[in-house]
Amino acid sequence: MISQEGLIEYFKDKHVTKVFFERLTLSNGNPGIMYLYNYNSELQNFKESFGLYLPIYVKNEDNLETMDFTDDIDAKLEYYSKRIWNESKVIAHRQTKINGIYGELFLDIYLRVVLKTKLLISYASKRSFNSGFESKGIDSMGYVFNGNQIEIYLSEAKFVSNKSTVKKELLSDIKFGHSTTIDGVTKTSPAHLTKNFLDDYFGFVLDKDISCPMKDRTQIKSIFDYFNNEINKVGSSKKFTDLLIEKKIKVHFICFAIFKAEEKKPDELNEIYKEIMDAIATQFSIIGISNFSSEIIFVPTMNQSMEIKKEIDSFYE
Repeated sequence: MISQEGLIEYFKDKHVTKVFFERLTLSNGNPGIMYLYNYNSELQNFKESFGLYLPIYVKNEDNLETMDFTDDIDAKLEYYSKRIWNESKVIAHRQTKINGIYGELFLDIYLRVVLKTKLLISYASKRSFNSGFESKGIDSMGYVFNGNQIEIYLSEAKFVSNKSTVKKELLSDIKFGHSTTIDGVTKTSPAHLTKNFLDDYFGFVLDKDISCPMKDRTQIKSIFDYFNNEINKVGSSKKFTDLLIEKKIKVHFICFAIFKAEEKKPDELNEIYKEIMDAIATQFSIIGISNFSSEIIFVPTMNQSMEIKKEIDSFYE
């Protein structure tokens, strides 16, 4: 048997460079990042990366440890991936063009394999937040420990057609909100980087079962207990963001996007990076959180997003 941590290390050794190979940064020092890779095998690389990582993304540590990963790990990952995709009730089988799992999975690879963060809430748990909206909430909520202090990672993922759509969608997540029309009925979901939304979402996370790795659960539970005790005190008006500010907990905000682009140097997209970074800084200032950082990760592709997503879908045919 192999642990979740072991599978993540295996994926890092064998597969992560298929999408995350060459890391480039903006020359002006702003936190904008771009990843390049072998474009000649783009479709195959995206398909294999998605297919082999799906079990790691969907299943939590406890469930993964019941699976058989002896012998050929790739073959076992492919086997479980196809079972999960075709049989699991956890995965939302929406139309490919509106299914958020594609961008979210590659975001998870970036967060857990490249950055080595850990998850506070599982894929299955987060899907139950505010299910009346297509855009439900923060795409990933993770953490690291810096000594004994926890640091929180909030992330948004986009897998879209072009750079204009990337900018529009990320700015909507950050400060404008989204409007969704289904069967003639329009619903408006709030922007995610606002105090009210974050308090609601953090409250939802605090109410869920702890989905972090087993070795961190005692420490995470004590942190959850502290926040819940402070919020639930009779007469208390404190919300989660108030406690983040009070305890000076650092918040990292990551915007991640895959899209078709001819530009293969971060400086060529500097205006978009800057507009998004400025919006993040403004929203944190409005909330009152000063201890934060931001990153914007762009992965430009040669093929349209729908061509790549359809190639990924073919993994399961």
